Amino acid sequence: MVIVVSTIVAVTIALWATRWLPEYLTGLLFFTLATVAGVAPATTIFSGFASSAFWLVLSGFILGAAIYKTGLADRIARLMAVRMRGSYFRMVAGVVIMSYGLAFIMPSNMGRIALLMPIVMAMADQAGLRDGDPGRIGLALAVGFATFMLSTSILPANVPNQVMAGTIETSYGLDLSYLPYLKMHAPVLASSRASS
Repeated sequence: MVIVVSTIVAVTIALWATRWLPEYLTGLLFFTLATVAGVAPATTIFSGFASSAFWLVLSGFILGAAIYKTGLADRIARLMAVRMRGSYFRMVAGVVIMSYGLAFIMPSNMGRIALLMPIVMAMADQAGLRDGDPGRIGLALAVGFATFMLSTSILPANVPNQVMAGTIETSYGLDLSYLPYLKMHAPVLASSRASS
């Protein structure tokens, strides 16, 4: 059985590395081979799909792709560019504030990044920042850093917080609540993350 598992994993890694097949097809092939070979029960093989974190990330990618494909990213970027025009600092600050505000309504870092990145890149285009420009790279980094760092101050805003809350509840029987966590941690975590 070890040889079968090793072969399936090696073939999957080789196909992903060489891109001989599209990534999605390689992933489907892995799940098919693992199920047919019986390396583990199907519930174990597909257990990652039962995680709410997976579906949060996937939905964020779908929303981000839809916003980009429909042209909504360009329209939002035009509105934002008008309000943030004038200085690069204002653009970065606006992106950081928007990232933090979105954390209150969308509980997945990767989903928020997938949603915001097309909008911010369209805004960079509106501002005349082209691929490779340091300003464009800075806006992309602002999305990534603000989305992750600031969301730690909101309990359900990212997966590590949810894992921490679940572990505390399971191990110690304590139930963390949204508002007490926000009141206690938002001023300290948000201000310390924003200053770093």
